[in-house]
Amino acid sequence: MVKELLGYVYSKSSLRTEIDNHLIDGYKINAIKSLRHEVLTYHKSRKYTLRDIRDAIYTYSDRFHLGKKLGKLVRRIEEWATTNNWAHPKYYDKIEFQPNQNLHNDWKLVDKHNTLMVTDSDWLPAQDEFKQYNVLWRKYK
Repeated sequence: MVKELLGYVYSKSSLRTEIDNHLIDGYKINAIKSLRHEVLTYHKSRKYTLRDIRDAIYTYSDRFHLGKKLGKLVRRIEEWATTNNWAHPKYYDKIEFQPNQNLHNDWKLVDKHNTLMVTDSDWLPAQDEFKQYNVLWRKYK
């Protein structure tokens, strides 16, 4: 049931934007109300419980906030590269001489995971990857 509701949230952009705005403001209860209203209006044949809707919003909220934090980490790596007079990491594939290969690999990994958070609703980082994000956050101060 939760996967169906998440699929519905991901497929309908207006609902997703509304839920995102509620989550940015910190109002999970309003996000739950929005999804419940949508389900009661357009999916009368399905009987979703309030618990199903709540679980879907909490799962979506966790993914939403993790995606925002990964986006911040991507920007932090890019800003670090700019501040320290390195070329932008996304251009390293086009440069013959890659001055800082670790920077490119770190940026590539985080950017790929950030993209997966948006495109693949089933993917979540492993525990080791969370630890690696923390190391990268401290590394690129």
